[in-house]
Parts: sequence; structure tokens; C-alpha cells
Amino acid sequence: MDHELPHRPEGGRCGMRTLLTILLYRVKILFGTARVHVPGILRHLAVRLIGKRGIFLACPFAYAWEGWTVFCASFLWAAVHVVRRERGMNPAAGSRGRDSDIGGVDAVAMVTRQIAIPLFLLVLSLVLPEMEALGSDWKYLGGSALPDGRQAVVFFDSQSVGRTGGTSITVWTVSFNLADVVSARKRHEKEVMERTGAKERTGYYPPYTVVNPETVHDHYVNIVSFEEVANTLKIKKRAELLVEIRCADSMFRTLSMVSYKYIGEIESRRKIGIPGSWSAINPKSNTDTLRKILCP
Repeated sequence: MDHELPHRPEGGRCGMRTLLTILLYRVKILFGTARVHVPGILRHLAVRLIGKRGIFLACPFAYAWEGWTVFCASFLWAAVHVVRRERGMNPAAGSRGRDSDIGGVDAVAMVTRQIAIPLFLLVLSLVLPEMEALGSDWKYLGGSALPDGRQAVVFFDSQSVGRTGGTSITVWTVSFNLADVVSARKRHEKEVMERTGAKERTGYYPPYTVVNPETVHDHYVNIVSFEEVANTLKIKKRAELLVEIRCADSMFRTLSMVSYKYIGEIESRRKIGIPGSWSAINPKSNTDTLRKILCP
């Protein structure tokens, strides 16, 4: 007796679209304009997929919200749901006997495709951001006071330094809440301080200490350990700025800005790409330190 092949569930297509969207977003971050992020990707996904029965939809959202524990649980739930759905659409797939063998093989193959492919895309989408992080080399720049009264710590990316026609320099900077950096260092104190000590033994001097030779040893340890935290640990960013510095007359302007907001662990980004006006660099400011480090 011939068995009708099970139809592909709508949830599989929806889950595939969700993961493809996330993957393309990650690729854009990695290979697109430096650090220009698509704003509100989670809101975009929610609006696009509202009302759809995407059984894998919970997986990326759960990962963003709670991390690997909830992610694994939600993916396991999705896999079980697929198997149950396939068996419901083709009862012969779950029975034994020669006549049901073909149906069972088809059901297993379809379930495998629906689970393995989205899982591969999801894993790839999680790996690409780490590749992006490896492309940055954050160097300590200084501290600053935020409008809300908190203290921030600022870094510049030595890998993003570019020269415009030989007359000016562009570079990306990032700011974090100082409390977040200190907290992350405390949580990973052993490995961070081991790497800090190793750098000190090799004679490493952060760019900040080169232009500020009066830096004391305790401050040196803080600077190097902060750089280790910024480069190796995941911390919530406050903002990223693309800055252009005109060395000849000590002027600067902001070319682009990405601001960050968080709801729990879900991150949203807002990009402002209109270049600002040129302004004089204030002495002893972070921008002045950046000028001393980068300008010949």
C-alpha cells in the first residue's frame, strides 16, 4: 500500500526564514561597512514573523534573552515538536512493518533536514559575531562622565585606523559603563590577571601609557586588564563613534555613531550617519589623547 508523503510543515519554512535573516544580518556586520549595524533586528523579526507558526522562532530569541541554557531547552522542544508533528501527519512513520518502512524513512529524512539545516545556520550565526570581535583590537583611551551620572571607560580600535588623503585620520571608539567592565573583570579575575601579567612580562606598553609616561604601575595594571576585558569578554556597549581627526590644526568631527539600548539581554542599535561639524580638540580630553597617539 502506497503512503502519501508528509507535507512540509509551515513552521519549518518560517524557522528557516528566521535563521536565514539572522545569518544575513551577521554577515552584513562582518563584511559590510565597518561597525554599521542594522538597527532593531529583533523588532524587525518580531514584526515580520508575528502570527506565524515558526517552531524554531523561540530558539534565537531565547539565546539572546537568557543564554545557552534556555536556548538548548527551546531547541530541544522544537525538535520534539517536529517529530510529533511528522508522526501525526504520517502515522505509518511511527509503526513497524515492511509496508511502513518507506514512510518511516521519508519522515526521518524530512525531520533531519528540518532540524539539521536550521541548526547549522544558527550555529554559524553565533560564530560570525565572534569572528567580528576577533578583528578588533581595543586600546584604552580614558574615562568619561555620562549624562546619566555614570562613569564610562573608552577604547579605540587600533585595527580600524585609516588615513583620508594624508590629511586626517579616522578611527572607531567604543564606550562601556565602568561598572560593567569592573564587574566583568572580577567575574573572570584569574584569567584576566594572568593575561595582564603575561603582557607586562613581555614589556607591553599600552598606547595610553606611551603618551602619558607618568602613569603609575597600579594604573598600568588597570589599563591592561581593562583592554583584556574589552577584547575577550562580552560587555554591553554604550556607544560606538567613528571619529575623524585633522592632525594639522587639531580639529575633529564625528562621522557616525551607533547607540545601544538593552531590554534584559536583548540589544537594539540606532545608527546616526550624518557627519558632524568640525570642532577644536580640547586639551587633556580623550580626543586629545587619541590625537597624540595617532598623529605623527
